[in-house]
Amino acid sequence: MDSHSDEFNGTALDGSKWSPTDSWNGMKPSFFSSENVALSEGCLNITCELRDPPPRLANAGYGRWSTAIVKSIQPVLYGYFEARAKAMRSAALSSFWFYKKYEHEQEEIDVFELCKDRRDVVNKYRMTLHVYQLPGFTSDQISEASWIAPFDFADDFHVFGLNWTSKQIEFFVDGSLVRRTENRLWHRPMHMVFDSEVHEKGCGIPEDATMPSTYKIDYVRSWRSRAAE
Repeated sequence: MDSHSDEFNGTALDGSKWSPTDSWNGMKPSFFSSENVALSEGCLNITCELRDPPPRLANAGYGRWSTAIVKSIQPVLYGYFEARAKAMRSAALSSFWFYKKYEHEQEEIDVFELCKDRRDVVNKYRMTLHVYQLPGFTSDQISEASWIAPFDFADDFHVFGLNWTSKQIEFFVDGSLVRRTENRLWHRPMHMVFDSEVHEKGCGIPEDATMPSTYKIDYVRSWRSRAAE
């Protein structure tokens, strides 16, 4: 295993591996706050809750949904990445992804984005590959796919895997392959990210009765690919 692995058994986030902040404040109407990141009972906990944003964010159009991001200090290129996690019971996203901004592009691999639907079920597994054109995200080369699970991701922990090589990208749930696609564009290092956001168009606005809601990551384990060396 390499440095992008963590069992989250301590009492505080390992600052040599992770940052609870980003230059980005999150997807409106939600905003990131490091107050929503905690380690307890052997898990990394990312919570979405109702809280008024700081004045500078309120003035910029952010709403009252306080969420969080945990981002790896170092970017990584290729490898097998595995997280055992339990989604929050909310319309706010529980996400595991990779991204990095370059001069003209932002590259991104979304291992999963999970959220509650109108039936109060979290069973649609979204996997998306992006290359955004910067500045201003003027266009997006995108490859999307989804899988409907025969269970609810908010009921229990499940193991999620990403096998990222120079030739292909594979997605696994509990050891079963759910997507394989050619790696056409994702050949530069990216940061590993766990976060929650309110994606109004994709998942809707979380109901107040579901707040606070917590996304739990038991561990993340990664193995470096020789192709990256």
